[in-house]
Amino acid sequence: MFKHPTFTLVGMVFLSSLLAGCGGPNLPPVKGPEEQAAARAAFEQMIEALDSGNQDKVWEGLSARSQYRIQQNAGEGAAAKDKPSAAEKAKALTTLRNLVGRKPKIKDVRGTRSSVEVEFEYADGKSRDLEMVFEDGAWKLNLFSS
Repeated sequence: MFKHPTFTLVGMVFLSSLLAGCGGPNLPPVKGPEEQAAARAAFEQMIEALDSGNQDKVWEGLSARSQYRIQQNAGEGAAAKDKPSAAEKAKALTTLRNLVGRKPKIKDVRGTRSSVEVEFEYADGKSRDLEMVFEDGAWKLNLFSS
């Protein structure tokens, strides 16, 4: 094609520099041990609030997405956006209890790029994951992650 090797060399240098600058999107790092520990502590606080029947604490510990879904399921979503009703808080408590069982035991905590997955045993030999997301400066439980 080219009679002069300098054209080929210049072309290769240009192409390689162009490709080097075209990396994929900058992905956030995986959540590290400190974030995993903080998310685990927040999950444990949610379980304590659940065990004590503290509907306010359970509601506050839910992600915005979870609160919205509970409000939508209760049929009061748009109207009760600022202040949840007692029925919505009770629904949150019941939903969480149904997911985690009576005596959940944390088995593992894994950081991902966007959240922390908490694996726990909800019944003898049965486990599942729930997602903790960082919102408004605190770790919140996402009940509807999957």
